[in-house]
Amino acid sequence: MATTANATHLIFNDSTTQTTTPVATVPSGSIMTFKQSTAPTGWTKSTAHNNKQFRVVDGSAPVSSGGTIAFTTVYTSITTANTTITTTTMPSHQHGGTFRANQGSTTLTQTGNSWGRNQNLTSGVNSPAGGSTPHNHSIDFAVKYVDLIIATKN
Repeated sequence: MATTANATHLIFNDSTTQTTTPVATVPSGSIMTFKQSTAPTGWTKSTAHNNKQFRVVDGSAPVSSGGTIAFTTVYTSITTANTTITTTTMPSHQHGGTFRANQGSTTLTQTGNSWGRNQNLTSGVNSPAGGSTPHNHSIDFAVKYVDLIIATKN
């Protein structure tokens, strides 16, 4: 066991010495991330950035931060409100086809069945159909994440 030490040597009880290589230190002002709630000794925790996401860039432009919406606001599970599509909210459209007029009647029957010969055919548009049941859409943006802190070396 060493009894004394200096910046370059450990001196043991039997007077032997061991040369040590100085450990490089992180320069003051350096910024790092840590996966813990408090900054380590010799570091100051930064609270300037909270509830944000990291973006990796190539460094060709100056690093920056931006955006206006908090991470947990964007990445959450959402469900849209119930919506019922009405005539005024659906895109303008129509469904057409060829219809057979029954002889001696004004009833029109949509094609798709087998018809006999010599039937009077006409084109037309079918009557509206469908329910009016509201629906919603659920979207899950609850992305997994790891909380980190940013700290600056004192």
